[in-house]
Amino acid sequence: MLASFCFLLLNISTPASAHLTKSKKAVLSSEDGSVILTQIKKDVWVHTTYTEIQGNKVGANGLVLNTSKGIALVDATWDDKLANQLLDMIKKEFKKSVKLAIITHHKYDRIGGIQALLDKK
Repeated sequence: MLASFCFLLLNISTPASAHLTKSKKAVLSSEDGSVILTQIKKDVWVHTTYTEIQGNKVGANGLVLNTSKGIALVDATWDDKLANQLLDMIKKEFKKSVKLAIITHHKYDRIGGIQALLDKK
């Protein structure tokens, strides 16, 4: 299972420009710009969320995988507010809910939105 997941990540980590022309690249943004979804392959999107740390805007990325069984989310966001925005955007765009969440490590940019994920289960 882990080997398959690692292969999947290696397979989708190719730069977007290798798969999509600029005219086909889809980018979705929340109203305030704090959550952005960028398509890198047909069913693979990068989610980027922003927070402010010591007066600096800091971004964090994760993945949204659109599967036939629902959405797989790799990493949460900085906090529950951003996670709720992300979940709302996912529901609106894909008409699906998150069925699986994988958190890659324990830093705030990955785990801050876990409670929102649990609340929307």
